Amino acid sequence: MMATSLSLLFASLVRCAEISRKDIVGMKASKGNSKKSQYKQEKLLKMVTMITMEPSQLTFLQPNGSFGSQMHQPSMDAVFAMGHNDQLIRRDAVLFAGTLRKTGFKGDIVIGVSPTAKPDFIQALHELKCILYTINLDCGGVQNSKMCTFKEKTNIVAPIAMIRYFLYEFWATKYESSSWIMVSDFSDVIFQSNPFQYRPEEWKSFQLLVFLEHHPTKVINRCIFNGGWIESCYGHEAIVKYGSNTVSCSGITMGSRDAILLYSHVMTQQLNPLVRYGLDSTADNKQCFSIGMDQGFHNYLLYSGQLDAYMDIKWYAQGEGPVNTIGALKNAIMMYDYDLWKAGVLRGTGLGIGNMTIHNYNGDLSPAIHQYDRFEGGVFDQNVFDTFKLIYRLGAQDMKTLVKDL
Repeated sequence: MMATSLSLLFASLVRCAEISRKDIVGMKASKGNSKKSQYKQEKLLKMVTMITMEPSQLTFLQPNGSFGSQMHQPSMDAVFAMGHNDQLIRRDAVLFAGTLRKTGFKGDIVIGVSPTAKPDFIQALHELKCILYTINLDCGGVQNSKMCTFKEKTNIVAPIAMIRYFLYEFWATKYESSSWIMVSDFSDVIFQSNPFQYRPEEWKSFQLLVFLEHHPTKVINRCIFNGGWIESCYGHEAIVKYGSNTVSCSGITMGSRDAILLYSHVMTQQLNPLVRYGLDSTADNKQCFSIGMDQGFHNYLLYSGQLDAYMDIKWYAQGEGPVNTIGALKNAIMMYDYDLWKAGVLRGTGLGIGNMTIHNYNGDLSPAIHQYDRFEGGVFDQNVFDTFKLIYRLGAQDMKTLVKDL
């Protein structure tokens, strides 16, 4: 993919913004209210203005009115996700959008869906007042490096995991700068309370919120996948510099409208090796392109300081904040005999419908649960849907009743 003049400009700017690990520690302690923060916000606004002035390649996309989709509410908060797997069913819609609606969330839920999605899946999303976009993709190649492009004429070519960031950027332009946005995985996320209302005094002075995985279980250079994604896309030097850091999961990120717009744009620009390595580079994407490359991009941009040049970032450790990414706790159980009950992660009277919830380490109910599916057949229950009913107090015995109750 050829770099645009904007992406090349950004490449030259952000590479000058790389900072040391010591500086990153200082960032995490920042309250986001200094003169430096004001300067960064001015830079953020300038970059957002430049991005929104460029013609979008996705103007052909419209909410899918044939399914009765809602229209965007520009002043509201929003959650963006790709539910593009055509094997998703009504249950999957309810577990993501239904649990979010049950928390009292009145904002927009924007979902990209497959043109061959199952009718019951689409119907459930419609009942839950989601804004649906049908995303027509042509994908080819082997599973772990499958490449996709829009069937409509664009020059976008990317793995499916990266396609969503083009959509996030496009959807973010539908909202006012006062809105807050969560970009989220779909199939492994469920809600217990409204993440936008969770301790906002902790994070409203920042522009971007990122969520770390469990430490010491998930460290970049001790994880063959996360370390591999960064090394393949940025070279061995990047692992030397940033490999000792805890993995930040790209599956859920929150931020102001402007921060999410720029974050999504920067993520898509990483597909260009000239952006990653510099304008004189002869590198290509042969080793970089893979199904999880977005997580490599996400962690590199965070730990290199390139995002911090434009926004104040709130870093949440696992088990803190609006999102609890619990997948690596399964490894902690195996490696360290970690007890979820003693740690206070699981609370309640034991296995039984409505008798178990997931909590942050401070005792609060975790608003968004990410990677719950990693525990299927293990800690909770052998049937994954029964597990959901146990943890999230849904209680209904059939999906029809459940949707009605939500």
